[in-house]
Amino acid sequence: MLEGTVQRSGNRVRINAHLVDTRNDADLWAQTYDRDLEDVFAIQSDIAKAIADQLRAKFSPAEKNAIEQRPTARFARPMIFTFALRLSMCW
Repeated sequence: MLEGTVQRSGNRVRINAHLVDTRNDADLWAQTYDRDLEDVFAIQSDIAKAIADQLRAKFSPAEKNAIEQRPTARFARPMIFTFALRLSMCW
């Protein structure tokens, strides 16, 4: 299960992400990201890659490309909201 929090202060964002194995309540991975709000997509990519590494997931070249691409401005705000909402729903 992925748990986390998202905090914003001005142009800065702090995202705490924590991956837990629900079968035995073991901590698998945790990381805190402090960056400019404009880097939120880079943080999202970093978190996705870190989780995939922990789960030993294999991505196709197309999936890797999709994770690394920065969304267009049209989709930026909804994606930020969705990302924050997904993290907050885990609490």
